[in-house]
Amino acid sequence: MSDEQTKRGHGCFFYGCITVIILFLVASLALYFGARYALKQVLARYTDTTPLTLPQVNLPTVELKALQARVEAFQKAVQAGAAAAPLVLGETEINALISHDPNFSGLKNRVHVALEGDQVKG
Repeated sequence: MSDEQTKRGHGCFFYGCITVIILFLVASLALYFGARYALKQVLARYTDTTPLTLPQVNLPTVELKALQARVEAFQKAVQAGAAAAPLVLGETEINALISHDPNFSGLKNRVHVALEGDQVKG
């Protein structure tokens, strides 16, 4: 046997696979950094650097207690499966619940609801 027959190098398939792997890695890195750049641009454009000060809702204690009692009665009726009258809340009542109800403690000083026509904005 001659040296040419015993000495085999890597063929086209090997180099083709290496090329595909390298191109995949380069494309993945480009996609990652492109998405990261786009996200930073969107955040810079649509967010503010300082937090927004939310308006405080001051509901008299008597009204707040009555509101909490209404909501609790509605919750109990729904949990019991009984027919309940619709619970209708206004903007002030919703924001008072967010500020004072322990069930909404995660939203306190983070969300303020505004009702504009048939839309709810937060």
